[in-house]
Amino acid sequence: MRPVQLLVRPGTYVGKILINSIPGSSATNTVTIRPDWHYAGTVTLQYSGTAALDNYVVRFSNTSNIRFKKVTLKNIGATYCTEVDFVNNNDNILFDSCTFIGNQSATINPEEYVINQTSDVANKIKNVSIINNTIKYGSIGISLLGSAGNNDSNVIIQNNLIDSFFNMGYKLFIMKYLLSPKIS
Repeated sequence: MRPVQLLVRPGTYVGKILINSIPGSSATNTVTIRPDWHYAGTVTLQYSGTAALDNYVVRFSNTSNIRFKKVTLKNIGATYCTEVDFVNNNDNILFDSCTFIGNQSATINPEEYVINQTSDVANKIKNVSIINNTIKYGSIGISLLGSAGNNDSNVIIQNNLIDSFFNMGYKLFIMKYLLSPKIS
């Protein structure tokens, strides 16, 4: 396999995306999802979660080697409105220059976190970069909850604008178990 770019034409695409392992991908042979530069306009991935099991626009489950660039993610659910959810083991994932739009009426509800990783020994992230993004609304902009039994490593959170959240911009719980975090 060689690096793959999925060039998406401008528009709003409605539905949730579950991304599992990608056969043949590697650290050098990544999959990048980005707008097609031949067309003007924004690419928006949008969903309306209705229950805890479908509370995401994009969910990573045992995923590696994927990039999202210059894409807007928006969950328009009233209560269940997470944009990105990490479950199980995920490695080498990048969000660069994306826009995340959370619930404008968010409360302290954990179902309203914009980017979420639940604290569980089964959930581990490594080599995850969240850089140059705009994150608006939601209860918490970025919630990455490390676990004493399964260390997260090489998490980079850099150059993001987190704006108009209800509760807090970042929630990095059990910080001593997040190895090498870079936050700016």
